[in-house]
Amino acid sequence: MISSIDSVCVYKDARNFTASKTKPKKANWFSIWINDKDKVCTDGRDDGKISIKEKMASFGKGLFGIVKAIVKRPIATLLTFGLGVGLTVITGGAILPVLVAAGIVSGLGILSYGIIKAARAKTDAGAKQAWESIGNGTFALACSLLGMKSSLKAAAKAGVKAAEETENLSLCQTVAKTFKVVPDAVKVSAKNTKGNFLTYTTGQIHANSNATRKGVQVGYQSGNGNKVEAYKIDLNGSVEEVLAKNPGLSYEAETGKYYVQTSWGAKSYIDPAAQKGYMFVKYGPGDINAVEGVEFADTYVDHAKLTTTGAKSYVDPTELEAGKTIAVAKEAPARFKIVPEGTKYVSAEGPAEVQPKSVLRIDGQGRPYQSSVEYMLKKVQMTPEQIEMLKAIDPEAVEAFLAKN
Repeated sequence: MISSIDSVCVYKDARNFTASKTKPKKANWFSIWINDKDKVCTDGRDDGKISIKEKMASFGKGLFGIVKAIVKRPIATLLTFGLGVGLTVITGGAILPVLVAAGIVSGLGILSYGIIKAARAKTDAGAKQAWESIGNGTFALACSLLGMKSSLKAAAKAGVKAAEETENLSLCQTVAKTFKVVPDAVKVSAKNTKGNFLTYTTGQIHANSNATRKGVQVGYQSGNGNKVEAYKIDLNGSVEEVLAKNPGLSYEAETGKYYVQTSWGAKSYIDPAAQKGYMFVKYGPGDINAVEGVEFADTYVDHAKLTTTGAKSYVDPTELEAGKTIAVAKEAPARFKIVPEGTKYVSAEGPAEVQPKSVLRIDGQGRPYQSSVEYMLKKVQMTPEQIEMLKAIDPEAVEAFLAKN
């Protein structure tokens, strides 16, 4: 009997066996690459200088580095992907610019590391590994750059105001905007995460949850392009200095609060702790109000852009100079969602339920409330398709509206 592991027995006849040796199988290129056995000298001079063909081959392998990562570290890779997907879901997409910015930094870092290592390589193996790193970094950077605009659009839908208006940006402008919105994206991500957690654990729709974005329609409560004057209120200084700098502002000594006396007789008080401050808005002679910065950023657009190009470019008070008057126009998005009667939610005033013939509304700060279909038809500019959708809730109101219009 032949016992060699390199031989097999071939039956010839009842009296004879012939042993024939078989060649050991060669490892394929994929196995060689995965196990880094391709990092060897092939030109007889192990000096770190490799041919252009070898550089391009190593670079190309680096472009598929994600495949190697999955094969060699499947659990860690899947956990990383899972974490990214989980963060995207729980933040409603607000975290995406942060992830893309991290991808750009990471890609540049790996690319730079590879270039330096390639220049300093003393062995062919080191040079090939360096060029593979250059491919890794190029792939990571390219994927991040290609995903910038889509990440900004997703973040804008999730409530990151600074991520809006990306259509006409160049590549460099988009990169700059991606990094610029990171702080706001982090803040909004925290709010959205809280909203989703509370919605999931209580069964009630909370502010800034995915339920306040998914399936939401947008109409407009418009000022018909009418010009409105506004300026950012400056509360720095003594009471006398503040009143001098902000015409139209008043001070209530009993409460120690500043306010604006509105044309409808109410006092619009100002909270100095408001994140984006307050805007003084003048609709016309004697018709004034103080609008909290977050609400202003969701309601007023640049008047010049609206009237010349039709673009709804919303104005962020944090980017304005205090006291400088600007021209804006009211174009308040009227976000609404058709939900079953009795749907529970938590508004700024507390827990509530959607009443019959009403829709769930979402204000500029992501908080739910409700309006009747009749009110929506009177006050909100909607598309024919959106009006048709309201028939499911209040067909009589819709039919009466259509008969008049």
